Amino acid sequence: MGILLIAVTPSIPTQVITIDSLTIRQDDAGRYCLNDLHKAAGREAKHQPAFFMRREETAVLVNEMICENADLNPVNRVIGKGKGQGTYVCKELVYAYAMWISPAFNLKVIRAFDRLQTQGVAVADHAAEKISKNLRGILIASWGHLPPWPHL
Repeated sequence: MGILLIAVTPSIPTQVITIDSLTIRQDDAGRYCLNDLHKAAGREAKHQPAFFMRREETAVLVNEMICENADLNPVNRVIGKGKGQGTYVCKELVYAYAMWISPAFNLKVIRAFDRLQTQGVAVADHAAEKISKNLRGILIASWGHLPPWPHL
């Protein structure tokens, strides 16, 4: 009897963050759009992403992240015309931006990321169970029975 090889490539779930029904865009590296967060926070002129990015505290935080991981690119500014333009930042800078705006907005952002984490775990558990059942069916169909190992 031949050996059955199965390659399982899990799909990466889209990590959509919504705050007050507004979807926060992400770039290809998974960074979040500060411009969308600014809209979700109420678009106050004093809370523009450019003002946040010019703060000394923000520069120190970005520098600290880069010192920890030189490969990290926590900020990406997309300049030009079109839907993709904006300032995209890593999750840590999203939290810092939300804290800078207000405690209420900070709490909304924290809860949005918590929802993402909880939903992601639920999806992962469900996907693992489905893969296990599919694998079991494939093995039974191929061999007529399950081998004594592994216990699937």
